[in-house]
Amino acid sequence: MTQPDHTKDTVSQSGRAAIYARVAPGARTQTTQPQTATLIALANEQGFSNEHIIVFEGVYTSAKRPIAKRGALSDLLTAIMQEDQTPDQEPIKAIYVSSEDRLFRDANTVDLAYFISVCADHGIQLLTPTATYDFTVPDQAALFRFQCEQAACYIAEQIGKLMQRGRPHGQAGQKPVEEQQS
Repeated sequence: MTQPDHTKDTVSQSGRAAIYARVAPGARTQTTQPQTATLIALANEQGFSNEHIIVFEGVYTSAKRPIAKRGALSDLLTAIMQEDQTPDQEPIKAIYVSSEDRLFRDANTVDLAYFISVCADHGIQLLTPTATYDFTVPDQAALFRFQCEQAACYIAEQIGKLMQRGRPHGQAGQKPVEEQQS
């Protein structure tokens, strides 16, 4: 299944854009700066000025954790929901993320459905460097769920390969004990 290229799709530039960047526990890169810089540039290209961009950064946060335990994602959704009570503040209309797996790695969660619902209810588009999702369109919501499922399968497959080689998760560069002793 090929994913359509929505990178040239138009985004409503009224309102604000949110950047969500996340670095997983144990990641080689210890900062969200490269993700953030790329996403700010993309938002700028699509008409959002820096003054209309808010950055939410999650460091050492697993995409499998519940939203309630993921500070930056929780803060982002809270900001979206509170906009109804602050009419003097422009609403968030777009969320930029480097890939779907920065948000979720398990499409069978209540949190994923909640995220999609909040975005749909508030007219928010989700944008990656390669795709645009409008969650009011059922096919696009389904595609987003599928991408999250694929991320979960990929991680499980990679961990399985490491375990088959006799290496515990997170120690891919280390040799098993029996190889070290020879």
